[in-house]
Amino acid sequence: MLDNGQACGFYVTIAREVRRTPQAATVYYSRMFFDENYPFGETAQKSSYFREQGEVRCLQHHNTALVCYNPVPVTGVFRRLRTGIFRPLKFSRPREVYVGSTYVGHLNYLGDAMQPIAIDEGSVYVGIIPLRLTSHDCVREAHLHLHTYADHLAILMYSGENWEAEDSSCEQGSSG
Repeated sequence: MLDNGQACGFYVTIAREVRRTPQAATVYYSRMFFDENYPFGETAQKSSYFREQGEVRCLQHHNTALVCYNPVPVTGVFRRLRTGIFRPLKFSRPREVYVGSTYVGHLNYLGDAMQPIAIDEGSVYVGIIPLRLTSHDCVREAHLHLHTYADHLAILMYSGENWEAEDSSCEQGSSG
């Protein structure tokens, strides 16, 4: 646990209904990633690499949490920086998912702007409001990506991407 291989930026357990079955609850958890260092993506890795690559700060008040990430300084270059929120689909699926006012029934969405996400989990709704990009010189137009892979719903928010790898420094700022 101390090597950060199993630690989570946040881990939320939701009671979908009042029963004691695997289908009655679900979880959400997050990670920050450089490049392709995550297993539930378009080009999924066959390894178990799932290390957190950002420092996380969480504030909670009643049923609302603010989760902010600051990338861990990397030695070398990277091309892509994104935050992922994951929900396992093994025992249950969300009833409905909306990105902005768009219904996402097939759980696959690629959007060019950060928009609020509403997920109907039965007795509760999960709302995700991504903060705007901190880097305005991103070349990629798609900033929000939802898809399913390996029995997980992956919500990926891009904080920066460039066609070419670039050096990273602590002075460049943080990503929310």
